[in-house]
Amino acid sequence: MTAPAEEAAPVELPVSIATAGGSRLRGFLSIEKPFIVRTESGAIQRIATGQIKAILFGERPDRNQENEALVALGDLQSDQYDVREKALARLRALGRSAVRPLRQTSTSADAEVAARARALLAEINLQNAAGVIGERVDLADGTSVSGELTPNEIVVRSRWGKFRFPLSCLEALTVLTPADIQAEGMAAAGDAVRVRAPERQAMQAVAERWDDDAMTRLGAPMGKTISGMPLLMMDRVPNPDANAGAGKKMVPTKVGDALESAYAAWGVLFSGEPNVRVQVSGDPVGPEPGFSLEAKNSDLNVTFVMPGSFNAKTGISQPGGVTAIGAMISPAQRFTYGLAVYDRAGRQLAEVLNVGFNDDVILANNIRASEFLGVRSKVPIARARFFRTADAGTKDINVDDIVFDRVVTVDRPATAAGVWLSSGERLAGTVEAAALEEGIKLRADFQDTAAAISLEEIERYEPARQLEESAKKEDTLEEKKEKAKRMLFGSPHGILLQSGESFRALFLKLDDKTVRLMLPGRVELELPRQTLRKIDFHPTAADPGELPGAVSVADAEKPGVDFRRKEKPEGEKVDAPPADPKAEAKPEKKVKKDLLQGTQELEAMPDAKILEADMLTGDLTIEDENGPWTIGLAPVKTLVFPKDQNVRKAPPKFRDWVLTLREGSRFEIVLTGISVKEITAEMAGGTVILPSHVVDSIQKQKR
Repeated sequence: MTAPAEEAAPVELPVSIATAGGSRLRGFLSIEKPFIVRTESGAIQRIATGQIKAILFGERPDRNQENEALVALGDLQSDQYDVREKALARLRALGRSAVRPLRQTSTSADAEVAARARALLAEINLQNAAGVIGERVDLADGTSVSGELTPNEIVVRSRWGKFRFPLSCLEALTVLTPADIQAEGMAAAGDAVRVRAPERQAMQAVAERWDDDAMTRLGAPMGKTISGMPLLMMDRVPNPDANAGAGKKMVPTKVGDALESAYAAWGVLFSGEPNVRVQVSGDPVGPEPGFSLEAKNSDLNVTFVMPGSFNAKTGISQPGGVTAIGAMISPAQRFTYGLAVYDRAGRQLAEVLNVGFNDDVILANNIRASEFLGVRSKVPIARARFFRTADAGTKDINVDDIVFDRVVTVDRPATAAGVWLSSGERLAGTVEAAALEEGIKLRADFQDTAAAISLEEIERYEPARQLEESAKKEDTLEEKKEKAKRMLFGSPHGILLQSGESFRALFLKLDDKTVRLMLPGRVELELPRQTLRKIDFHPTAADPGELPGAVSVADAEKPGVDFRRKEKPEGEKVDAPPADPKAEAKPEKKVKKDLLQGTQELEAMPDAKILEADMLTGDLTIEDENGPWTIGLAPVKTLVFPKDQNVRKAPPKFRDWVLTLREGSRFEIVLTGISVKEITAEMAGGTVILPSHVVDSIQKQKR
């Protein structure tokens, strides 16, 4: 009788693993037996430890959900319209979980059923890891093998503990060199704690139609923003050679130019159906002449990637997402066009159709009014699809003025916070309130209890993008009116303090003691009036992804009020201003007069003392040699306040962190508190409590 072969001793391989919950941790992978891959053809391949370079784990669908997909595919053959529509909605909601049944059905002998399955697969638009069913193992010799991987779980020993990860909890594994990991900091040998598979987030009521009054202000030049949102108008695109020192950041477009990756630098990729170009069209959307985007006889896909991550040669990019997207579309009858949005897993979050109320409105040049179509979502939108319904027939869909909020990473759930560590690791999970001197308490997605992490270890912190909503009292009518007014303010104003610090915020109100400002996210900041040096109501807008320019006072600029200048076409003579604008603008009785009624430009008022200003009422009260009087804020360009000679420029307290808000505004801060729902900081001359959901990140500065 032959003695059984002695099993090889377990091997520990230094690796970095990415969990499905968004964490990235380093440790040692315990390997007792070689990996086995069963390919889609059924072949078995054994992989030795030394051959592994990386593993990409595909989503392992719940078998129950796959059965749901099979039932829904059967319902697609029903004679009843409602049954077919419900089946279609269910398949879209399942996303990647429906891929295997759809692939099987795409080769059905029933040509109509096979065509529907192929169309749904194309609609889900799987990319990168999303297209992997099972696992893909990259080998050291440059080849790879895909299929179902055995064993179904792995054991990793890390500084956070020794864990047994089911493969459904993982996204990727990369083999490291021994020098990349400090072995002495790892958990001791012993039993491993089994990690629970992450729960799938419910998709009900996470997205809804976006009808924003701010869209009536579309039409600003390319690169300008609406409440901090990038706006694509198809007349100019980022210069692909701008980073090489070519000079201009933007270059003009012309009819026929390809747009598939023209905005990749801003995190946007376009695509149509196979063999369909996405290009610049000379057909305007709306009353103004100009360009639009078109994909002939095709729906239009808008995919979001992290700005700067797109590789034009390989087509590979880092997935991104937004929480709002909208665009102006061609005028059409009701329910002709639609907008559908999808999460990272290909699950449909929402679908809205055009209402067609502008179809019969004739504007200038005999052009019908266009319509805004948009969606807001609590779950990041990884892809959007502008589509034509059956009622559209052969009509093309033209899209213009595409607006979206800041592109963010989608590699962790919206309900999880992220903490980047100096070790190169990242933990994603739930933050528990703690005193800053004790660090941050965070329960990572693979842990059952929270671990304390010192501030010295933290390089970057990102709050959860979606918090549980608590019951809110209904706003009164007056509160609703005030919020509505504030929504109409548009882009933030430029603020300069006596200390020399400048930032962007919405100016609200000024009196003899205080000034009230509103930061993006509707967070109010109240400062002493004497800290103000200048308010610029029309600062130069920054291109998406860039910091706004600093606000400054020119050498010849005197304290007082300055007004906007009319933009004249090049070469056109500019009318001379009246000799005495105050005599023309000043009312006989000290009541408000609308200075926009004047046909000539207003001269600056360097001698005027600024008394009060209120953005909600639109009033500005000033005082000159004739006494106080009130004018409108609408034509005002800047308010400049006298330099305070008593301001003592003491050595500033070092601001350890840079805080970035969702809308892109950035501030240097002294961090004073972190909790689940709030971040407290000293910034811009005051102390603010920011709701976590308006904060994109806080990043540690190097001293």
